[in-house]
Amino acid sequence: MTRPSLAGQSPDAAHAHDHHKVSIVWLPVSAQWRNLRKICREQLFALQRLDAGQGLRQKKVQELLDYVHERCKKGQAVDIGRAAFTTSLNLLSNTIFSIDMAHYRSSSSQEFKELVWAVLEQGGKPNLADYFPFLKLIDLQGKRRKQKILFGKLVSMFDKIVNQRLQSRASSETSTPLMINNDVLEALLNICNGSDIKMNFKDIKHLFLT
Repeated sequence: MTRPSLAGQSPDAAHAHDHHKVSIVWLPVSAQWRNLRKICREQLFALQRLDAGQGLRQKKVQELLDYVHERCKKGQAVDIGRAAFTTSLNLLSNTIFSIDMAHYRSSSSQEFKELVWAVLEQGGKPNLADYFPFLKLIDLQGKRRKQKILFGKLVSMFDKIVNQRLQSRASSETSTPLMINNDVLEALLNICNGSDIKMNFKDIKHLFLT
């Protein structure tokens, strides 16, 4: 398989935390890129996993409907954008981590949404360093520095989740190479521990960051 190489075209902001060196988006076609592509195809986007998530999708949609119904009964306004984001985030986080990362009655979903939007905004804004490479040395607009802070917050969040899962696996007497939680994180940890595919914890966190 071939594709246009983006390795030399990665935006300067993507160099924060060396993300461009381990991101499936910015890596050139190589053994590492093929490994990540295979993992995405077999773990993230496998039809079996998508089909298995049908019950989860129904559950999360029902939670959204229950929340809207409750607010309507109380005569309270519903922030549709925030509620929809919370539902989408929890669908994704349950597929990957088997946890809810946001709650309708909490400000956590809004905070996470703002963090994600900030990352996308920094990555999408024009950066002179992308057109004049010598400016990368001084990070004139501070975009790489800002993105490093934002990436750091996300990586810290993923670190906490991965470490909790590792502790759970270590303390469980039933821990085996098979999936304990039928989620993406468990599958990726199994790959790290006993697979022909080369992958480490840094790859996992940057795959989520992508």
